[in-house]
Amino acid sequence: MAWINYALRRAVAAAAMLVLMCVAHLCRPVRAAVAAGDFTLEQRTHTLQFLRQLSGSAAGLQSTWTGTNFCQWPGVTCVDATTVNVELAKASLGSAVVLPELGDDMDGSQVMVRQLGLAKQGTLLTGTLPASWSRLSQLRVVDLQFNGITGELPESWGGMTGLTALYLTGNGVSGSLPAAWSGMASLKELRVSSNKLSGALPAAWSGMASLEMLNLMSNTLTGPLPAEWGGMTTLSRLYLNNNALSGSLPAAWSGMTALLSLMLYDNGLSGTLPAEWAGMRSLQTLSLWMNALSGTLPEDWGSLSALTTVGLNNNALSGSLPASWGSLPARALVRVDGNVMCGCVPASWAALSVKADASVTASTCAAANACGWMGVLTSAQAQTVKFLRGFASSAAGLQSTWTGTDFCRWPGVTCGRDDGGRGLVAAVAGVCGGAAGARRRRGRVAGDGA
Repeated sequence: MAWINYALRRAVAAAAMLVLMCVAHLCRPVRAAVAAGDFTLEQRTHTLQFLRQLSGSAAGLQSTWTGTNFCQWPGVTCVDATTVNVELAKASLGSAVVLPELGDDMDGSQVMVRQLGLAKQGTLLTGTLPASWSRLSQLRVVDLQFNGITGELPESWGGMTGLTALYLTGNGVSGSLPAAWSGMASLKELRVSSNKLSGALPAAWSGMASLEMLNLMSNTLTGPLPAEWGGMTTLSRLYLNNNALSGSLPAAWSGMTALLSLMLYDNGLSGTLPAEWAGMRSLQTLSLWMNALSGTLPEDWGSLSALTTVGLNNNALSGSLPASWGSLPARALVRVDGNVMCGCVPASWAALSVKADASVTASTCAAANACGWMGVLTSAQAQTVKFLRGFASSAAGLQSTWTGTDFCRWPGVTCGRDDGGRGLVAAVAGVCGGAAGARRRRGRVAGDGA
């Protein structure tokens, strides 16, 4: 009987607790819905004016954005008496609308729109980015992705010090990146990929002290990578791929200690891989493929303990594969194919997922692909090896003899001065076909010296 009484007391106590919780919940004050009347007169007036100007001649909004209580309009949410969010669904405008400039009589500081989402309207949303929107000091998030916006990035927007996110991907914006945008001190995310931007990367953007993600991929940007950006210690994701950037990889970028992803593939970058980048301790993904990088793989990069993907394929890298890279995380993807590496894949790389050329993976790599005195090549030398290997790939008689990277010792290849200049003569008989059974190719040698 004792255990029955104990169980009964437990049940009664639990029921009492449940009742108390329900009473507490019922007694909690219910938050009233926010209406336009909850804003001050100035806030209500200027917010209403901006929204009506924004809707313009949009057929899809004319029948629903009526009256003065904008908090009840479809796509408009009044979070509290100081915050209005606008989020319009895809193609909801109904007819073409141009982004409006603010009227001279509009006080932008009293427009309480914090988030403005007009993405995926396509050709229904056109025009340029209004310079006067820099007066909308309450704006925090602007999403204008995948529309028909053209023109240039307004320098005046550099004064939007409260903006935290700006999304402009998939438009037709052209011109250069304004150095004045370095004044966006609160900006955390900036996406302007897949546009028509040109010009150089502004060194002044290193002043964006809060920036965490920058996406400028798929434009036509040119010039070098600014060394000053190494001071962007909050940046975690940087996408600069598919542009026409040139120059070397700045050693100073090792200061980007928060960087997780760095995409620089499909540009015209050259020079060597900086050993200093081993200081990017947080780096998880590094994509440098399809450039003109040369030199060796830095031993120090083996200490990048967070690196799970490194793409170095299709460059002009040479030398041996560092055994120290075996310390990268297990199953890390390492792509070094499309280069002219010598030697073999080290045994320490056994736990990695490696994609490399057959020259370093074949069972005969130790002898047939020995590094020799030309283990480390200049960019021109590496490109010469790649050219000759491509030529040999269609000639079975050469594949077994044109091995390694010391092309000056390959049968039929002579490196020396030709016709008074530094040149390369490759006389290959009986492998190319044709009546004469022989071909001669001439060109600049990729050797050192004049």
